[in-house]
Amino acid sequence: MAVLFSPWGNQQFVDANGNPLVGGKIMTYAATSSTPLTTYVDASGTVQQSNPIILNSRGAPTLGEIWLTSGLLYKFQLFDAANNLIDTVDNISGVSGVTTANDEWVDSGVTPVYVSASSYTAIGDQTTQLHQGRRQKFQTTAGTVYGTILTSVFTTLTTVTMQMDGAQVLDSGLSAVQNSILRNNVWSLPMRIGTTSGTDTYTANVGTLRYVIGEEYELNFSNQNTTTSATIALDGLVQQSITLQNGYSLYPGALKGQHTLRWNGTAFTVMNPNQMSFPFRRQTVIYGPVDANGLSSFGGATGSGTVTMSGTLVATAANSNLDRIGTITNASWTGLAAIGTGAGYLNLTVNADGTCTTVVRTLQAIYRNGGTDVITNGQFVFNTQEMVGKVGNGTIANQSYEVIVGEVGVTAGVVTTISWYQLRNHYYARDTGVPSTSRITKNHLIGMTPRPTGVAITLECQSSDAGYSALDQVPVVQFTSSGQGLAIAYSCDAKQVGIISNTASLFVANKGTGSSTAYVAANWDLLFDIDRGWA
Repeated sequence: MAVLFSPWGNQQFVDANGNPLVGGKIMTYAATSSTPLTTYVDASGTVQQSNPIILNSRGAPTLGEIWLTSGLLYKFQLFDAANNLIDTVDNISGVSGVTTANDEWVDSGVTPVYVSASSYTAIGDQTTQLHQGRRQKFQTTAGTVYGTILTSVFTTLTTVTMQMDGAQVLDSGLSAVQNSILRNNVWSLPMRIGTTSGTDTYTANVGTLRYVIGEEYELNFSNQNTTTSATIALDGLVQQSITLQNGYSLYPGALKGQHTLRWNGTAFTVMNPNQMSFPFRRQTVIYGPVDANGLSSFGGATGSGTVTMSGTLVATAANSNLDRIGTITNASWTGLAAIGTGAGYLNLTVNADGTCTTVVRTLQAIYRNGGTDVITNGQFVFNTQEMVGKVGNGTIANQSYEVIVGEVGVTAGVVTTISWYQLRNHYYARDTGVPSTSRITKNHLIGMTPRPTGVAITLECQSSDAGYSALDQVPVVQFTSSGQGLAIAYSCDAKQVGIISNTASLFVANKGTGSSTAYVAANWDLLFDIDRGWA
């Protein structure tokens, strides 16, 4: 039991004439009451003072010093030898020794009584000082442990419930509790600020000894994350995962610049991730490796029954007014040998935790405006008006967060061709050829047949011609034959777009005069801009 030196009663007492108050008495009670309360003769707290305390020939306590139980308040009454009341002092508490040291913890004056691994009680209403959010330091059988107050409730006692740090606990040897100097409701602690080193596996120094639930850190990330599984270690502690607030995985680029990280007990939550640096589009792969022309370049090898891409994909999957965003690195589609000979379709399912799972289909995805559910087993259908995808199982069609990624050709159980669909289901390419009697085709590979509004084929002027300047663009439908008749036809399906003319000699309306003017083919490039045509 902890005892503290009494600030009153250890002095010499004298009478009205200045003589020692020989035979005087000091009665000790619980504060504001007449209930006797024990005091002690030294700092060990093992030998009780008398009550009353008799004053000796010097007017001082006969048995020695007066020490009070830590955390309790006392009332003292002083009498002379004839039992006449001389003085009353109330609400007295013990004081610590005269030796002081700089420390961030102060004595609470409370004697904690162990209740459980994360709670204790204290005498009296202590809720003012033991308030929610305040940090505390304890002495237990296991040694010094730390925690944060979750609740503090007074009935007949004050019951305090703690969030202990890490795996630390209170035990039956609980003997002392100290409060942090700083109160939670009077915040003066400087922010823990640091600059990270590394990429994806980060380190930073912020001046912490342990990870504490609810603590936040202001960190400057010099290098953005390139994967979905970034981690960080503060001040040499264990590397821990960084996630989004909903527990989902990060997306590449979520970390770059100044961010607030909060420890939740199992991972760091980034409170203010960067917005995606690419246009957001629903129900598609929105990020992945591309070649010099901006076309999907996910890699992968033929020659086996497995296709493994290289790099990270970020996909969005829609379900009515809800969206999931998921990431996957070096995705691998297995079991393609089971197709035998035919086409296989490489899809991703976006999971609730922000990860993705690979899916192999033998039926090409269907995109349509409406209609009744298709229950064909393994058939993925996406309703572009409702923005809901479903997969049939032979009996019903169930909602699915599925996204198309590419397709393969399989012969005798071996992958022979790989075609990756374009990011965001959008294709753009330039051709130095111009419409002629020989059909020009492009493999757009947006993964579906675009709506008519999603097909744009234009001729771009490269050198002044027919009144047009360089970079002027004219839709191909404005080019005609010499007889002013329609000269060009184009078509587009789920994989290819093509264009052909009935003549190599085309005319276009002069930009300045409007008159039909023969164009010079060498002065123009052909542009293909193919988009799925819906949000």
